[in-house]
Amino acid sequence: MAVDVLVDMAKRREALAHGDMKVLLSFISAPKPEGLSDVEWEERVNVVLNALRGQESDVPGLTDFLLATAEDHPSRILRLYAMQHLALWQHREKSVEKQREIVALFERLAMEDGGEYAGAAVMFLNDLEGLLGSHGQERAHQNVIGRAAFKLIVDPAARPDVRISALHTCTDRRMTEVLPTARRIAADTRSVLPLRKAAVHAIGRMGGGEDLDLLSRLGKDSPELRPATEPAANSLRGR
Repeated sequence: MAVDVLVDMAKRREALAHGDMKVLLSFISAPKPEGLSDVEWEERVNVVLNALRGQESDVPGLTDFLLATAEDHPSRILRLYAMQHLALWQHREKSVEKQREIVALFERLAMEDGGEYAGAAVMFLNDLEGLLGSHGQERAHQNVIGRAAFKLIVDPAARPDVRISALHTCTDRRMTEVLPTARRIAADTRSVLPLRKAAVHAIGRMGGGEDLDLLSRLGKDSPELRPATEPAANSLRGR
């Protein structure tokens, strides 16, 4: 059966036989077909992955494909797609060992890579929290998330969107050790506005009365920050 027909069936939530699933996985595991641009191929792969994840039954080989793609693929987009699908698929993987492989990959990327993959890994680890089984595993998982997020926040070379995600993660976890860095980012006019706002939000959630002067000054000096500094100051006053 043609790949496009199988994809259409899967998108309509029709059940696929394991043989048909294998055909789809073989298709996206092969080199890009001639005549397709990189963008077209990346989108085609993502469509197939969405269709496979939509199956109610198990999809043999899907986890292995996603792990291999997320671990080492020349396409940045396909690596990020694979990471996203792994985070959404992890709870449906029947093998506990494979579930742990997914978490281990995210933890490795979060701690070893200093860029976009690390930011995505931290975000997905945060999403997976509580799905790891034993209390000991959850605690180790939490420690990795916190260390990885802190590492990204204090790295000025990390992408702003990555640092924003890491700041939100640390803020949600009440990691007050990031406050000195958050204060520096909030006051740094060279930092992009969304990153400065994320830092102000962190100060409002975790800071103290001593930060009110900083927030007042930032609101006066940078009017574009006022939508963030005023709620943050109100939060501090309300404690």
